[in-house]
Amino acid sequence: MDCIVERATDGARAAEVSKLLVDTGSECTWIPGPVLDQIGIGREKEGAFVRTLEGLNPTVDAARKRLVPGGPHPAAVGRR
Repeated sequence: MDCIVERATDGARAAEVSKLLVDTGSECTWIPGPVLDQIGIGREKEGAFVRTLEGLNPTVDAARKRLVPGGPHPAAVGRR
């Protein structure tokens, strides 16, 4: 989805972000740094993200009674 991002204190400063993925359950908004720079929005916080159990995609090794890596899975699937 294409989206217009604007500075809340100055609506005249805005930029378009193409193909923005909207995740209503996300705690963070992912906007490219150069876009934020263009409209004068500074970065509030930069840091490492902790991987969740769901992000590791584990499967159960019943014989050994432990979790093992389940391998990669697609983050998103597009339609054409």
